[in-house]
Amino acid sequence: MLAALQPREPAYCIHPAMYRSSTEEFLTGFPGRVLYAIKANNEPAVISLLNEAGVSHFDCASLTEIELGKRVCPDANCYFMNPARLVGAYSLAAARTSTAFATSRS
Repeated sequence: MLAALQPREPAYCIHPAMYRSSTEEFLTGFPGRVLYAIKANNEPAVISLLNEAGVSHFDCASLTEIELGKRVCPDANCYFMNPARLVGAYSLAAARTSTAFATSRS
């Protein structure tokens, strides 16, 4: 692909079947709630594939990540997990999402 297209910008090579199978395998073998950290890879196609495979909880470190998670997966639970968030960010995040989201207040 790189030789044929010679992109000037970074290019994603997404293999949907690999995302689905590895996610389903992990979810089957892990006994707890799985949260995907959007900061690890915020590509909407990746977030959508993980959601389709069964991930419905997302670790979000910013208002932008919450908005992305809710836009791509409207029924997802977004956890505002940034320990150094700005004053008022929690209220703003709650106001911007159409459904309630969970938060870590520790």
